[in-house]
Amino acid sequence: MGILKIATQEESVQRRGVNGTTISGSGTEKKTEHVGFKMLFIKEFLPAIGDNPCVRNGPPIGLDWKTVRDDEIVLPIEDYEKSRAPRRSGSNLVLPRKVREKILMDQGYARSDFAKAVRSVLKAKKQRVQTINNLNMAEYEEKFEAVIKFLVCKTCNKKGAMAFCDNVCHLV
Repeated sequence: MGILKIATQEESVQRRGVNGTTISGSGTEKKTEHVGFKMLFIKEFLPAIGDNPCVRNGPPIGLDWKTVRDDEIVLPIEDYEKSRAPRRSGSNLVLPRKVREKILMDQGYARSDFAKAVRSVLKAKKQRVQTINNLNMAEYEEKFEAVIKFLVCKTCNKKGAMAFCDNVCHLV
């Protein structure tokens, strides 16, 4: 016998409802479900030049695939919660440009790498602005395309124009 307790999707749907309710033949009974964690596994990755276009200035920073060490840190979750720093939010999560550049330079990146990353970010930002600007016209473009398709397909109803309709209707 395998590890699956429910053999088919149908059995699963019959046995479990939405929001943790268990469905039986007599009605729906409320079942409380809990998820808990006991151990925390921490793997540290090296920093790398990122690709996030939301950075205000300078190179974006991200994570490399390379790890700081081969092993991972294993802690009971209670020990981690007792010793961790207070949670940060908002502007406390932002790394200033100089800090990002220092971290990346310590990893061997050059100013030319920063320039390339900044150009990529500016290109992505420009594309986002263009997309936002084009969204204003999207509704009108769709209506225009519908009118063209209607007119072309009306033309197709005439004898001898079917080949033209097949080619054009698929383009619109």
